[in-house]
Amino acid sequence: MGKTTPRFENLKPLATKNRLTALTIVWSFGVLCLMAVQTDLFRHYDFKPAFIAVYLLMAINTLFIGKLWKIYIENRQQK
Repeated sequence: MGKTTPRFENLKPLATKNRLTALTIVWSFGVLCLMAVQTDLFRHYDFKPAFIAVYLLMAINTLFIGKLWKIYIENRQQK
């Protein structure tokens, strides 16, 4: 795995196992709640252009959580 880029160096202190576990649980709950609201409680899924900002927000949050887990794994392997 590659090293963390300098712009993500300030995220290293955030990447602890307890914090990541809590963030992942909160993220999962948030995504499930947003999906429930957007899809009428999972009965049918219609792409609604009104929710583009929410879809973008969910994608960015997913990438951020993934990046934090990657930083945690890299730090754990270096120790």
